[in-house]
Amino acid sequence: GAYPHRVDRARATTNAHRLLLAPPTPSHTRPPPSPSLQVRLLTSSEERYLTLKAEAARLYGAEAAARLTRAPTYADAAGAGVWVIGKLIRADDLKAHVAAGSLLLDYAVPHVPDELAARYRYVNGAALAYEPRDTDLTFCHDVPGTVPACLAATIIHCREESREHECGEVDLESLDAWWKRAEAHGFRLAHRPVAGPAA
Repeated sequence: GAYPHRVDRARATTNAHRLLLAPPTPSHTRPPPSPSLQVRLLTSSEERYLTLKAEAARLYGAEAAARLTRAPTYADAAGAGVWVIGKLIRADDLKAHVAAGSLLLDYAVPHVPDELAARYRYVNGAALAYEPRDTDLTFCHDVPGTVPACLAATIIHCREESREHECGEVDLESLDAWWKRAEAHGFRLAHRPVAGPAA
């Protein structure tokens, strides 16, 4: 499936490789990354870092793998303009190491609180907005007007009578198709006003 809540952190980092490190392919229409683009993997595990670096080299080549560096601490990652957050980050660490106006792609649960997210260009990838006209259900979710991505996936499966599942590794090539399915069923990223500079 295409939903970040189902993807372990290692696989999510591989997804970041695809988005940030991989050159475009015929089925991939994103613009090519800047040769100077660096991706910092925030992890205290040298073993995890080396495993992901080897996977990046295998999938995308030595040049892409060379752009992946390890940041053992938040301080080592400070200065990055884009952050992909897959687990809870303490408010103190966020304020101290992530500059106001940085882009935060947050799929962690719990999410970065609204009052803190307002400092950044913020996207909550684990909460999907829906078309209220498509349902008479009331959803209780921590982000008003949204459903958790896992519930959106369940709704899509039900509507399409799908027998697929999201257990195990994610097929990276299926992500775009899953996103199109989500959009076809009225789901979208939940945008909110932000105080940070425009993207």
